[in-house]
Amino acid sequence: PWPPPSPDPGLANIRGLAVSHGGLVSKDSGVPVLAFLRNGRARIFQNPRRDQITKFREAVPGWARVLENGVVLGDGEKVSRLAPRTGYGLSHDGRFLIVITVDGRQNLHSEGCTVHELGELLLHFGATDGMN
Repeated sequence: PWPPPSPDPGLANIRGLAVSHGGLVSKDSGVPVLAFLRNGRARIFQNPRRDQITKFREAVPGWARVLENGVVLGDGEKVSRLAPRTGYGLSHDGRFLIVITVDGRQNLHSEGCTVHELGELLLHFGATDGMN
């Protein structure tokens, strides 16, 4: 089965915080988390507090924050490599989820995008917060 069993009984060994139907599936590891709250809104958290996690209905871990409060993050064009990427962005009020998938590793067709470019794409399509 995937993921492999965790050393913690009852929890999976996923790369970051995961919540399903309000129950903890995997512990926080410091990566960003897209959380769908019990009030119907969504937010992206980095290291959420225990009292915040109790308000999560569902949550999935990401790789890196690429957009925060309308500011594109990342290591810039010179450092980040082109790769296929999936980005999740939220509107300023957390009501709308923007999902972007960039194909890549196909020479002369689609080489992907950088982390910084993913943040720019999410911003362009209406997100103010986003993660890879």
